[in-house]
Amino acid sequence: MLRNVPNVRLRILMAICLISVFVGAQKIETVNGVRVVHNEKGGQWGANSEVKLELVRTIGGLDAEENLSFKEPSDILLDSAGNLYILDSGNNRIQKLDSEGKFIKTIGRKGQGPGEFQAASSMDIDSEDNLFVFDMRSRRIEVLSPDGVFLGEIPLPHHAHGVRIFGDNLFIREYYNTIFYQYRIIENESH
Repeated sequence: MLRNVPNVRLRILMAICLISVFVGAQKIETVNGVRVVHNEKGGQWGANSEVKLELVRTIGGLDAEENLSFKEPSDILLDSAGNLYILDSGNNRIQKLDSEGKFIKTIGRKGQGPGEFQAASSMDIDSEDNLFVFDMRSRRIEVLSPDGVFLGEIPLPHHAHGVRIFGDNLFIREYYNTIFYQYRIIENESH
C-alpha cells in the first residue's frame, strides 16, 4: 500500500496542472440560467466568430400558390444544378423548384405503386441527382430520377425512420432503436 502513495501524489499533481491549464483558458458563468463558457484564447475562428444569417426567400405559407402550399413539409434537397426538392409529406408529393424558387413540377402522388407514396418522411440525393425517397409506411426507398421517373425501389428489412447517402453508402436509421445501418449502393448491371 505504501508503494502506491507516490503514484497517487503524482496523479493528483498532474490533475491539478491540467485543471489550472483549462481554468486559465476559460471563464465559465451562468447568464439567465444558461451556462456560458468564454474562451480567453480567442477560439478557433478568432475574435470575429459570430455567424449571421441573411434571409434569401420564403417558400410556402398560407397565401402561397397551390404548388407552393405545403402540408407537413419534412425534407428539402438541393441538386447540382441548384434545383430544390421539397418533400411535402402531408400531400404525398415532392415539389421541384428551380434555383430562383419557381415551381417546375410535382413528383409523385399518394398510392402504393411506383413513384407513389404513403408516408414519405425523408429523402436524399446521390451524385447523379437521383432521389432516394424513404417511405415509412411502405418500408421502402424509392429511387427516382431528377425528373421523377421511377428507377427502382429498395425494400427495407427493418422498420426505419430516415435515410442519408454519402458517396456509394446508404445509411438508414432504425425507428425504435439507436441503430444506424450502412449499406453499399450497388448498381444493377441490367440497367
